[in-house]
Amino acid sequence: IPDPPYPDPLVSCRLCMLNREVGQYPVYGGGFNMQEGATDRFHEFCQEPYDAYDGWPYASMFCEKADNKKKGNCRLCSSCGEDYPTRSGGIYDHYRAFWNFRKGCEGPWGDYGTKNLSLCCTTPEPSCSICSSCGGYWPLETGSFHGDHPSVQRASFEGRGKLCSGDVQKLCLLYTSPSPRDQRGSRMPSSA
Repeated sequence: IPDPPYPDPLVSCRLCMLNREVGQYPVYGGGFNMQEGATDRFHEFCQEPYDAYDGWPYASMFCEKADNKKKGNCRLCSSCGEDYPTRSGGIYDHYRAFWNFRKGCEGPWGDYGTKNLSLCCTTPEPSCSICSSCGGYWPLETGSFHGDHPSVQRASFEGRGKLCSGDVQKLCLLYTSPSPRDQRGSRMPSSA
């Protein structure tokens, strides 16, 4: 199966500590509580530095505006739908608290008791993807889960394989990675 073409370089998403819907990444795309030390993410307003931020267990996805309706390119949803049809990964965890959009990525975000999250994007070639390691068309890390953390070990993930290749499938360790043309403040993972 050939890799998809490069995604749109103008719209990117990041996993952040918090954002308050301002700055370069103003569009909230969903979030979760994975316990402190379980994820690497960007700091307030989705800016550098990028690390685990012990003492703050929440991680939220924020995106750049995809259009004048203040929609982002991707969202964490109960299931993908008409406006966000492309599934680019997923998270399942019976114990975690998720804040997501409803089935079909519709309506306001909230805590709907969802245990299965899908990373849903607006285009067939999404600007970000969940992967076991960064590479290929998604070489830059914009968020990661620590595979040795107990709360991450209880969860299961779906995404692309090593070096962000192949179709979405069940994974072990993962990183979220944007288009290679979005070079703003991202870094490669130190290990896969």
